[in-house]
Amino acid sequence: MEGPKAAKKRKITDKTIPNVILQNPDFAQDSRMYQDLLEMERKLDWTMMRKRSEIQDALTRNPSTTRTLRLFLSHTVSGQLWQGGGDITANFETGEGIPAWQFRLEGRLLEPHNQRTRDKTPQRKFSTMIKRMIIELDRDPSLYPEGNIVEWPRASGHHNPVLDGFTVRRTGDAPTKLRVILYLDHYPEQLKVVGELSNILGIKSESRIGAIQALWNYIKVNNLQDKSDRRLIRADDRLRPIFGGEHVFFQQLPELVNRFLAQPDPILLHYTINPAIQPPERPQAWDVEIKMEDLSLKNRMAAMVVQTKESTQTLTKMDDEIALLAQSLHNSHLKKTFLESFARDPAKFIQTWLESQSRDLESVLGSGPSEGMTVRQEELKRSEFFRLPWVEEAVSIQEGMRLAAKDTYLPPMQLGKLRQWAGEVILSRDKTTLSEEFQELERDIELRKDGATKLLAASEAYQYTLAKKKKNDSFEDSEKLLPVDSLGIVMVAHGGEFGDDSAYGDVVMSLRASLVKLGGAHRKIAALQEAFALTLKDTFLSSLEKYTGEIKDYETQRKKLESRRLSYDVAVTKFEKIKNGKKDKEKREAEEEMEKARDR
Repeated sequence: MEGPKAAKKRKITDKTIPNVILQNPDFAQDSRMYQDLLEMERKLDWTMMRKRSEIQDALTRNPSTTRTLRLFLSHTVSGQLWQGGGDITANFETGEGIPAWQFRLEGRLLEPHNQRTRDKTPQRKFSTMIKRMIIELDRDPSLYPEGNIVEWPRASGHHNPVLDGFTVRRTGDAPTKLRVILYLDHYPEQLKVVGELSNILGIKSESRIGAIQALWNYIKVNNLQDKSDRRLIRADDRLRPIFGGEHVFFQQLPELVNRFLAQPDPILLHYTINPAIQPPERPQAWDVEIKMEDLSLKNRMAAMVVQTKESTQTLTKMDDEIALLAQSLHNSHLKKTFLESFARDPAKFIQTWLESQSRDLESVLGSGPSEGMTVRQEELKRSEFFRLPWVEEAVSIQEGMRLAAKDTYLPPMQLGKLRQWAGEVILSRDKTTLSEEFQELERDIELRKDGATKLLAASEAYQYTLAKKKKNDSFEDSEKLLPVDSLGIVMVAHGGEFGDDSAYGDVVMSLRASLVKLGGAHRKIAALQEAFALTLKDTFLSSLEKYTGEIKDYETQRKKLESRRLSYDVAVTKFEKIKNGKKDKEKREAEEEMEKARDR
């Protein structure tokens, strides 16, 4: 334990200035400018917060961009007659001297023209940008049984690593035509828009969400949404064949769009290899567009959301300085008002101030003119009155009488603690204080206790809601089930009631399959929900209960520490009273008692 320390200063956050200063003509212009700055700061903070939330929302949708993928097609030859001067001996065991050719397909993304150097991202491998590749060779299978179709499906794993290009090697000296079929891996996945929907929207390929958004934009531009029932979409002359009627509901739009979406056409490239002549020095190049995730934009947006430590510290320091200046201005105004009031009429000011202090004192003591004054008015104006020796004794006797009325025995040591407490509260007597670090620990534990108690109550209510089971009147089973499980059982049972030979054909079969699948999904959700409720109870709730129990143990030990502090202060007070006396025996006993209390 340590001696008394100064209390930690409270952080000032109020930046407003008093209304009296705002209304003062001498400071009218400056006050108005300051208020305008505060208003601008609030608007700027709101705008930045809103924009930051918009950016965070955009980051969850993964922005995409269109990039140019350049494909390079080339070939080399070996063992040809024109390479060996017309005299080449073939070694069929080692493969040397056998006429052959190699076809090479490579791809590389072109950098955007307006991209900054710091926004550049690592180049992706060519194989990560295609889903599937097929190379067809136009050769006679009877002469070349090696296989005239080469197929590469992308798959994950060490056996299929990412590549910058592909090489196909075949033997032969006859001219060969190749057809390369590429299925690009777009992000988001691109689909082909077919039929009337393509003509109406003016798009040939788009993602599923993009096609739905394009149709919705067409509906809004042409004002096709019903004004009374906003869920209803009216059909115009162009949409009527697609809707199959005069109107559809909004939730049917995705299903309608899916009918006009098909797999996109692949990229077709043709290439001819003539081993009898020198291969071209430069490869053929083809540019195709591919949609992919915009990593540079995503990184820039993420950098805008993150606040640096230096900027945060600078802003906090400036806010603290402004708050201190505003508080200083407020204190100066109070001092000015105090001095002006005192200068106008000192006697009246002192009288008014004493009356105010007297009223406050009466409120604290619970006495007043209506209840009968027990203390003279003049004595209430003197603070020395409350430092008289009999006040501490009176408080101790009153507290002892209250405990005696409850048949509570008060030992001498407890009576000494009571007097010490009364001296600290009433007479502002010095007491042994805890260190500032321990006080900070107590405040932190109190904050944790309040949060843990609220979190435990909310979590128990949440777990009870998840795990609560009820009986369902939809079936005769008396077992209690989760509501979502009951719904799934009813769906599966009702779906099984439809026969395979229904007169309504595919409609009923589709409804039956949908009910069975949806019911099964609900039953899986119920199983997961029940497992989650049990896991929540066994892990999170049990940890919270253990945590709150530890806090209660700490509070018990803290009460014991406070009791021992009072004992120590009683011993110190007793020793201070008799240390100048003549009885050495009492001084030794008091000193021993103080040492024991300190050791405890």
